[in-house]
Amino acid sequence: MSARAKVWPLVAITLVAGGCASMRSMYKLVEPGVRTMGDVYTVQPRMAWSVYRSGKLETWTIDGFALETLRFFKGIDEGEPLIRGGANEERRARFHAAMTMPEVSEFVAESLFSSRFPPRNVRPAPFGSADGFRFEVSYAGTAGVKREAIVAGAVLDKRLHVIAYEGTALYHFGKYRHEVEHILRSVHRRR
Repeated sequence: MSARAKVWPLVAITLVAGGCASMRSMYKLVEPGVRTMGDVYTVQPRMAWSVYRSGKLETWTIDGFALETLRFFKGIDEGEPLIRGGANEERRARFHAAMTMPEVSEFVAESLFSSRFPPRNVRPAPFGSADGFRFEVSYAGTAGVKREAIVAGAVLDKRLHVIAYEGTALYHFGKYRHEVEHILRSVHRRR
């Protein structure tokens, strides 16, 4: 075997290992305990989660993002869309602090799930000590996998805060729903 033939497997392993290490550095561990969300409120998970942060969005998962996610949209300002980036961002609906709670719920549902999957059981619900909203959605993902979601949120200091949990309907949504319900009950406003 030539020296070149011996070196290429080592190069490939080094590149793959380096890529895995850089992917791991994108994700951090969220230990059980009090966690601050945007310096506005805290939550208290009882389980460890992996977290990925990007701007005003923090996404948690235990088994993987394709299986279940818990997303925290933190401090969406006046005139901002809930989801940033991608195609057609300029045409997306924008948050306005003057929206009524039903309008905010509709804005969030449309932003996260599109009008093809309307929310159900939209209702006022506490978000810590603040007046907020809550609803559920059933939908099919891109591969046709049925998914369930619960969404809670509130407008705090004229900024929108949303917690959205979703997972595969067959298994993962139910697997962590009790933990997510605990997290929603643990919301505590800092100011």
